[in-house]
Amino acid sequence: MRTQWHIFTAAPHRMLFFGGMLQLMLTVIWWSIELIGRYTDVWTPLQSTVPSTWGHAFLMLHTLFTFFIFGFLMTTYPRWTNSTVIPKNKYIATFLLLFISSFLVYMGLIFSQTILLIGIAGVFAAWATGFHSLLWVYFRAYPEKRTRHERTINTAMSAGGISIICFFIGLLLSQPSWVNAGIQIGLWLYLLPTMFAVAHRMIPFFSSCVLENYMPVKPQWTLPVVLVLTALHTLFMLMDWRQLVFLADIPLLAVALYHTVKWQFFRSFSVRLLTVLHIAFLWLSIALFLYSTQSLYYFITDTWILANAPLHAMSIGFFVSLLVGMTSRVMRGHSGRPLIADQLTWISFLVISVIALIRIGADIPAIATVFGFHLNLVTLVIWCIGLLPWIIYYLPMVARPRIDGKEG
Repeated sequence: MRTQWHIFTAAPHRMLFFGGMLQLMLTVIWWSIELIGRYTDVWTPLQSTVPSTWGHAFLMLHTLFTFFIFGFLMTTYPRWTNSTVIPKNKYIATFLLLFISSFLVYMGLIFSQTILLIGIAGVFAAWATGFHSLLWVYFRAYPEKRTRHERTINTAMSAGGISIICFFIGLLLSQPSWVNAGIQIGLWLYLLPTMFAVAHRMIPFFSSCVLENYMPVKPQWTLPVVLVLTALHTLFMLMDWRQLVFLADIPLLAVALYHTVKWQFFRSFSVRLLTVLHIAFLWLSIALFLYSTQSLYYFITDTWILANAPLHAMSIGFFVSLLVGMTSRVMRGHSGRPLIADQLTWISFLVISVIALIRIGADIPAIATVFGFHLNLVTLVIWCIGLLPWIIYYLPMVARPRIDGKEG
């Protein structure tokens, strides 16, 4: 008889999506407690062992998104490459290391920088275990099955490990420059290329499955171009050459818009589960438009505008939207359920765009002066209320058998 543990560990996405969905709430709850304590009299601010923005950045980059990334890639890599499935002990080890280490990061932020550093070291161990598993699958595949998608993702995942190391060194030595390097590398060399490569492979494929007379467009040249341009953006920011950042941002915007047009954005509206992926990818263009505007304005006027509006368009609008869209599809498909976006999934997805728009507004100088902090609190409240039903609906699926009786 199959126990709950056997069901829970039957496939990588079950365990890792479980951790990711918990983090989807915990990271925001921790940040809400911090902001309310900092800006109101409701309670005393948390005495974080390091600047709270550093902790917020690390939790988002290397716990929240990493759970979902490994859950997705450990499921799809063997299928993409027609290679060996990842052994159960490998993905269980990745999950346990990341789950325990994430807990230690929270404890370290509250109680002890030593515990925090142990937690970050544990996150690195989880990354190394998970990445080794992906490479194990990749190198066992026939050479003709190793495409630019896997090579792009492998490069981006390598940058993820470097980002964690930069965080560790920065916190150990109390060097903001190292922490900033960890943030820039994590955002631009790890998350953005990974998410772009996943969208590049899956959105045209999913579109071709449900839209009539649809010709999937997956230009191979854009994958290395994105890697080069994101590396250029990172270099300019790390060298503090902000006046040159537009040289990377504008071409990136052109690449993103090119794909949105070629993937026939408006045709996706006939199928909601497909629409969510196309809208999520559209947010990449919105974010890059804001980044391009900001960097070009700085080149002309030597003034940095828009604050973190582009960052939140990217992180919430693109990353979280794509995360929820892809997770919903994987959870439904791998639980034997119909591949449709029901009303709850659809509304939860739209809530993310609302959150992104409000959070962007909170960073616009004219709006932020009057409503900035209040809008931040509004986004946090909407996040918790809007995404909680989605989590409550999908989370139990990780511990239930497939409804069609199949394995996995």
